[in-house]
Amino acid sequence: MAQVTVNITGATYIVGCQDGEEGHVQYLTQEVERRLATVRARLAPTNEGHALFLTALLLADEINDLRAGQLTDESRKSLEEARLIIEDHARQEERLQQIADLAEHLLGQIEPLQESEKNAEGKEAEAEIAKSEATPA
Repeated sequence: MAQVTVNITGATYIVGCQDGEEGHVQYLTQEVERRLATVRARLAPTNEGHALFLTALLLADEINDLRAGQLTDESRKSLEEARLIIEDHARQEERLQQIADLAEHLLGQIEPLQESEKNAEGKEAEAEIAKSEATPA
């Protein structure tokens, strides 16, 4: 188990976490600090304890909304972007299938021509052989 030292509102805390999760804990600490700054700017808490309480309350509200299936604007935007990417991927996949079908069709037309050409070359070679055998040396 790893430990990471974090700083929130000037206080230092040692937090235990899974090995390799130290960066994630640091990120979460930065997110809490960012939200604290927003609370301080918008809600004018009376002291740090009040600011921390309001931040925790807002985070709990966001968690509740997420559990209830309500999406934030950022989540809606991300989902819309993902939907557009999926649609684009489906269009590209369909176009690639059309191209593959066309290539297969063209190949089907070329193969008989190649076979016909080989037969013609074979007949020409036979004719040359027959001609050379018929002509006295």
